Amino acid sequence: MIFVSKLTTLTAKLAAIIALAISALGFASFSARAADDFYTFKSVLSSADANWCIDVPGAEFQSGKHLAVSGCTGKLNQTFSFESGRTLTVGGLCLDGIAGTPNQPPSAGDPVVIAECDGSDHQVWELQPFKNTQGTVAIANLDSLCVTVDGATIGQGTPLVLAQCAELATQGWVSGKTANAEPQYYSYSGHRYCWYDGGWHGGGWYWCGENFNRGVGWGGPIGWHWWHHPGHPKPPHPPKHPPGHPPTLKPPHPPTLKPPHPPGHPPTLKPPHPPKHPPTLKPPHPPKHPPTLKPPHPPKHPPTLKPPRPPKHPLPAH
Repeated sequence: MIFVSKLTTLTAKLAAIIALAISALGFASFSARAADDFYTFKSVLSSADANWCIDVPGAEFQSGKHLAVSGCTGKLNQTFSFESGRTLTVGGLCLDGIAGTPNQPPSAGDPVVIAECDGSDHQVWELQPFKNTQGTVAIANLDSLCVTVDGATIGQGTPLVLAQCAELATQGWVSGKTANAEPQYYSYSGHRYCWYDGGWHGGGWYWCGENFNRGVGWGGPIGWHWWHHPGHPKPPHPPKHPPGHPPTLKPPHPPTLKPPHPPGHPPTLKPPHPPKHPPTLKPPHPPKHPPTLKPPHPPKHPPTLKPPRPPKHPLPAH
């Protein structure tokens, strides 16, 4: 009894430890999700009449796309995810610089682009507060290169380049958190698809950035591949077996055949009923014409008749 009591207590403690571990794991997962914030970046060169934000021109989410400034709209092509405080992503691509020299990291003067995320150091960014200007940050990489407006003036489509960080006005950004998430995209058959309300084939899913490139990149309308875009009605659940792959039909379990229950009493076999009237037997019909009997054919050679032999002993005379 003492052993059973100790075992029960140990089991209860173990269950409590497991519950705490699961709770801690859930909290860690929630915290990690909450750490992914979404930002827009407005230039300090903006004025009361015009606000200028970092923008993906035309919402063309393609690797190598050059970034520029555009009027602030708060749309998804101006919304960046700051994943774990390291990479800035938009449309599933990472903020980066493209080097003028092949196989070299980007340097000062190189354009700011979005590229496939590869974990390289030049895709790691830090939002560094300006020392002398409150509320202003610089977007700096590990090489102390900052995202910079290319030129002393700013306007629609002004490109962005990398330059040595120096807390210049062209490097100052006012970051604002937003409830918008980065653009939703899906990868399919080696291409990234984004939703566009307009395009050469109307609203639908296109290769990201190719919605106005006639004849290129069309995927499908709302509900294509059961993909969902914010604001669209949720498509029905896809079938368990996708089109083109018929389900594998398995035969049902064969039934177990059981012989019928034998009768409790064997059946009584009765002879068939005898006929009430015996059949009347009639002779066959006589032939209408009796047959004509013909003697057999005579022999071709008549037999030779020989007299009988005389007796060896004559009979006495009477």
